[in-house]
Amino acid sequence: MNKLEGTDQFKKNMDKLSKEMKANMLRDALNSGAELFAAFVKMNIRSQGLILTSNLINSVGVKETVVRGNIAYSLVGVQGVIYGRIHEYGGVIKPKTAKVLSWVDRRTGERVFANRVTIPARPYMRPAIDLHSEDVFGAMADSLRYSIARMHFDT
Repeated sequence: MNKLEGTDQFKKNMDKLSKEMKANMLRDALNSGAELFAAFVKMNIRSQGLILTSNLINSVGVKETVVRGNIAYSLVGVQGVIYGRIHEYGGVIKPKTAKVLSWVDRRTGERVFANRVTIPARPYMRPAIDLHSEDVFGAMADSLRYSIARMHFDT
């Protein structure tokens, strides 16, 4: 875990900034971390072989970054791809209106019928958090350092 040094001076410098400047710095830092996290998610999608149509990988991105008072967050994820969740968590697909499921096997070209299909979990989001959180927080810290270095503070 990284230890933040010079926090007293940092707090003094931050107190000199307007609320708008603080919000912009925080938004930039969150976006830096969120964009890096999205890149790690995309790497995981590729490594899981979930790129048949590229719809899943193309749907990953930073959806929103919000800074309001003491609340700040970025939403990163899959949007508009109905099968994204089942790839992440796995599950069973059953027919809703038909008696059986039916599809054409890509390899053989033959029609397949099934009462249910079990999709194994092939997580791409969770491993990005588990394996790369230090990198994401580092990108956020680097962004804050860069923003602060660009400013002139009288000490």
